[in-house]
Amino acid sequence: MNDFRGRWSRVGFSLALALAGVACGGSGDDGGAPVAGSGGTKSGSGGTKNGSGGTQPDAGAPDMGGSTASGGTTSSGGDGATGAKGGTTAAGGTATGGKGGTGGKGGTASGGKGGGGAGGSVTGGSGEAGATATNDLLDAIGAACKEDCDQQFALDCAPASSNTLTCQLSCASTTTQLGDFCLEEYRDYVQCRADGGYDCVSGNPYQRSTCAAQQVAFSECTQHIGCKRFCEKTAELGCNDESFDSCLADCTSENSTVSTTCGYETEAIASCQAVYAKACNGDALEVPASCTSSVLNVADCLNGSSTGYCPGWCWASDKLGCGPADCASDCAAKTTDATCGSTWSSLLDCVLFFGDGMCSADGLTISGNGVCDSEQSQYATCVMGEAGAPPI
Repeated sequence: MNDFRGRWSRVGFSLALALAGVACGGSGDDGGAPVAGSGGTKSGSGGTKNGSGGTQPDAGAPDMGGSTASGGTTSSGGDGATGAKGGTTAAGGTATGGKGGTGGKGGTASGGKGGGGAGGSVTGGSGEAGATATNDLLDAIGAACKEDCDQQFALDCAPASSNTLTCQLSCASTTTQLGDFCLEEYRDYVQCRADGGYDCVSGNPYQRSTCAAQQVAFSECTQHIGCKRFCEKTAELGCNDESFDSCLADCTSENSTVSTTCGYETEAIASCQAVYAKACNGDALEVPASCTSSVLNVADCLNGSSTGYCPGWCWASDKLGCGPADCASDCAAKTTDATCGSTWSSLLDCVLFFGDGMCSADGLTISGNGVCDSEQSQYATCVMGEAGAPPI
């Protein structure tokens, strides 16, 4: 059986939503360094593990969902992560236009921590006022980013491979991960860096002020940012009458329910739903097909050497609503098959590791993007000979 975990090292986990920009705002020592995900190259079938999850924000929040690092120059801690495991996409808004208020359904127009419950009112009392407040904050962040980057590139040690515009875009792109949350905290942190100025240290711009208080405030605010945005979207679509605080508690508790080691990645699913879900599934937010890779990341994490691949496979099948209801027994029977069990396990290993899956009428199956064709062909040959491939 091909064991991908033996052939590729798994280096850390990253959340969410990757932005491979050039970092700006001090050296990598001050901010959160890009976190390399568990990528790899699949020999034999030409598949390359998709990058995702990206870097953590400069304030070091563990579950930002992958915002571009804004704590370092190109050569000192700002490059976006590559080869990271996952596959979530950048979320929400633009660096300059931003996202409007939620019309009083839980978002905070002021960009501060948390958010009101469903039916609450945004700061300012109306959706229009909330949108104006959010846009004002985005404008202030844009101005702070410009000042911060101008300070860096006024120095002789500024990276020649970048420029102030690239730096500003990278700095402002963090807001796409925040939605309506934590905008005040991020503005204050960037403005503090700009106000303190920069010196050349070891050939790179290095901020004079640590901005420790602002960095801690931003980090604390962005805790569970994926769940916060998920609950805001759930209220926005009117999926249920649950309060924001209750929704947030349920979302964050799922992290520990799934696994203490995989809980970090479950919030990437919530972040993805907040961006791509367009409807409710009953009284819950739907899990759109574009979030399949995020679900499979968690499923892959759930697998263990003693439990095999079926627990993660069936968890993903249930999360995505693929079925079948007897997934556990069906998967176990295929795994223990004396003839083809090993090729079945190799196929699941590949699908989960590379996120090469999708829902179909037959349940969770491979997406057919070519990454796991070799494993699929081997299993098909074992079960049906050269006639064709059975559904998995």
